[in-house]
Parts: sequence; structure tokens; C-alpha cells
Amino acid sequence: MARVKRGNVARKRRKKVLKLTKGFRGSISKLFRPAHQALLHALNNSYRDRRRKKRTFRSLWIARMNAALDRVGISYSKFMGDLKKNNIAINRKMLAEIAIHHNDALEAVIKESGNTITTQPVAVSKAKAVEPKKTEAPKADVKTEETKSEATAEEKTSNDDNA
Repeated sequence: MARVKRGNVARKRRKKVLKLTKGFRGSISKLFRPAHQALLHALNNSYRDRRRKKRTFRSLWIARMNAALDRVGISYSKFMGDLKKNNIAINRKMLAEIAIHHNDALEAVIKESGNTITTQPVAVSKAKAVEPKKTEAPKADVKTEETKSEATAEEKTSNDDNA
């Protein structure tokens, strides 16, 4: 078989990898082998984290809505259930923006969903609502002067009886 030197193909492949690792620190951006390994890890992490970012933003939106709804006295789960029941299709991102920046619009959405707004929050913060149990310190056996003198008198009489 004829010898294949792979001149242009190999150079293009290496240059492509080094171009993708351009901003990496040290030899990872200069040498092909470590650059290739770093690139594989970077692509793997970016793929995973694009999905993870969606989760973290959703939890952020839910936390913001929950805080705004707590002030009004409605639980998040009940509010979302009522929105579904009444076929109101607003995504969590927009609801969170409304909750932060437009209180009047949030109240309108709450009324449209069928909930009633209470002026006082339903429950105070959980940290304040639960009071720690008060435990009394165990009582030490402290004898007063009278009981001490009586106890020593009894011991003397018992010692005299034994002797």
C-alpha cells in the first residue's frame, strides 16, 4: 500500500482544535494533545450546563413568585393550580417579572385566577413562627443548712448504733 502522510488534513484538524481552545490558560491553548482533552471536557460541560441553566432559572422564577405571593397571602402551588384551572397560560418567567416589577398586574392576574387577596400574610416567617422549646436545667441536689445538719446528725446516730 502507498504511504499516506496526511499533511493538510492533520494540520487543519489540529488548527481547528487550537482555534477552539484559544482563550484557555497555559499550554492547554498551545499544545495539541492537552488542548484536545481540554476541548472535549469543555464541550461536555457546556452541553450539560446549557440544560442545568434552564433548571436554575426555573427555580429562581419560582422563588421570586413565591416571595411575592407570600406577601399577598397565597401559596405558590395553589396559585399555579388556579391558573391552570382557569386556562391562564403565562409562563413562570413572565410571572416572576410581573411579580417583581408590576404589583398591580400581579394583583390582576391573581384576581383573574380566582384567588382572593388578603392584606395580611397568612403565616409569619417559619423561623419566627416556631419557637424553641424551653427546657429547664436539671436541678442539682442542693441541701440547705438545716437538711445538712439533720443528715449529719442521722449519720452520727446510725454510726453509734453500729458500733
